[in-house]
Amino acid sequence: ANYGTDGQVLTSAGAGAAAAWESVSAGFSSGDAHTWTADQTFNDNVKVTLGDGGDADIYYDTANLVLTPDVAGSGYINLNGDAVVPSGHGLNVGSPTKITSAMGPNEVQIHGTGTNAYKPGSLLLAKWANDANGPALVLHSSRATTVNNGDASNIVQDDDNLGQIYFTGSDGTSDQNSIAATITGAVDGTPGDGDMPGRLVFATTVDGDPSPTARMTIDSVGNVGIGIAAPGALLHLLSASGSQVAHANADELLIENSGNSGITIVSGTGSTGNIYF
Repeated sequence: ANYGTDGQVLTSAGAGAAAAWESVSAGFSSGDAHTWTADQTFNDNVKVTLGDGGDADIYYDTANLVLTPDVAGSGYINLNGDAVVPSGHGLNVGSPTKITSAMGPNEVQIHGTGTNAYKPGSLLLAKWANDANGPALVLHSSRATTVNNGDASNIVQDDDNLGQIYFTGSDGTSDQNSIAATITGAVDGTPGDGDMPGRLVFATTVDGDPSPTARMTIDSVGNVGIGIAAPGALLHLLSASGSQVAHANADELLIENSGNSGITIVSGTGSTGNIYF
């Protein structure tokens, strides 16, 4: 009797045709249709090839699930539905290596190599529609412990950090955690339904310091503080605390220092410096 060999299945070309043994690892010939009604197990590196011309492959290479959309490299993967990556996993573009940044092992990473003018490692957000709106980057924060559309128990609080942009660089050590500058959006008051007072804080790192220091703040009413987190004037410049506040009738510009303070106006030769009242 002919029982075939290990890894083969018995196939037939149709009624009246003789049955024959065929190796599963060899695949099926183009044009054949096969319906599996139970789980199938394939050995590592055994490819499932799709398309009459071998247009796409899918296989497991002992460590990764590999999707090759086109053997010539010109195809793409089209998802006609939502793609969900569970928390704790991520998406890497440009490299299989996942780095740990100042904010931990980020779940979405874009890596690029080379020095060409196309800015490898860059991100493009584009909108194509005949209206006045543009694309948006949204940084959202909630006190909820599960993903939802929000309710009263999820409300953020005064001083909560709503989102940050970090500027970091390799410092010659084994990590990528050195921060040169940050931009932070935070709650600046008491939030409520349709009410989210906010401030922006710009920070830079001085030479020899491991972490950034806040340099400029724009608060919820539009006051700008340089050297101070809570500006007391429309523009508040602080060198050191003078323990004073701006005059109620002159609170557009406040220059504060614990010692001497002032304004210097430098003009070119033959020109004048002026303050008009």
